[in-house]
Amino acid sequence: MGEVWLAKHEAGERVALKLMSAELEPESAPAARFAREIEILAGLDHPGIARARSGLEQADSTYYYAMELILGRNLALVLDAGGPLPATQAASLAADVLHALQAAHQAGVVHRDVKPSNVLLDRAGRARLTDFGLARACNRSRLTLDATVLGTPTYMSPEQAEGREATPASDVYSVGALLFELVAGEPPYQAEQPLALLRMHVEAPIPDLLERAPCAPPALAEVVTRALQKDPARRFPSAAAMADALAEFALPSLAQSQGSTIALRVARAEQASPEPLLDGQQEASPADQTLAKAPRGPLWAALVLGGALLFGLPLGNGWLPASPTPSLNPASPSRTQTPPLSPP
Repeated sequence: MGEVWLAKHEAGERVALKLMSAELEPESAPAARFAREIEILAGLDHPGIARARSGLEQADSTYYYAMELILGRNLALVLDAGGPLPATQAASLAADVLHALQAAHQAGVVHRDVKPSNVLLDRAGRARLTDFGLARACNRSRLTLDATVLGTPTYMSPEQAEGREATPASDVYSVGALLFELVAGEPPYQAEQPLALLRMHVEAPIPDLLERAPCAPPALAEVVTRALQKDPARRFPSAAAMADALAEFALPSLAQSQGSTIALRVARAEQASPEPLLDGQQEASPADQTLAKAPRGPLWAALVLGGALLFGLPLGNGWLPASPTPSLNPASPSRTQTPPLSPP
């Protein structure tokens, strides 16, 4: 739907600035979801959810908003850099995501796209849920037609795969798939084609976590199996209930535990790529840095990609994009997950 840039406000605060793609028609459903995301984020206040730092703004034909900047890596990149996690670490991260989802569910919001690349890990190892672009809020009008499939097939619940309405139980299923991958190093179902993956979520037997990760605690495998039930009524009754079931496996506080494996994994993921701050960002050349810092009016920003000046953008509220390259947290192309599905 757009690009995410490292930005700096004139007052000095650094944020993640999300710009809607210029290719989107202002009246299209994707553009409406872009606006809906900031509305949803404005109503959510939880430490496990990346916070909005501005409302929806417009500069000429460009729409954008600012979000809290989280330095670190997304969970997909951390897995790529270090492989599966110990059961206690995996349970702790899943519990953090579940607590964030519980807050969203209580506010009437279903995320609908929980996956590793939408979980940001800061440098202390804390998990933050982000990307509510496909979220559904029960107190707002619908943006999609019934039977439209939205989400990422690798982590999609059976009811979503069949085009039925997503509920909080759908997010619980997705966390079950995510937790399976954290422990086993691979998602529960894999296929080359999205439609084959969707069918597996609906029809294939639930895989045994212990067959793929023999060292995992049997009780943890039972939690995963319950979360991955085909019938939503047979899953945990809430995200909080699943988090409670994980409590005996999770560490009391990842951020405060000495030698946190997660924090070390984040550091390793950062070292595995040349960019110092943002996923996918390359360090700016001296020419890029000079161009990005060129004199401009108080509300103008130079957006630079590959050393070329794209355009000057007058942004309201003084948000100045400082990153020479877009994309804050892209999905890793090397992973087994398939691209998100979107309506025609």
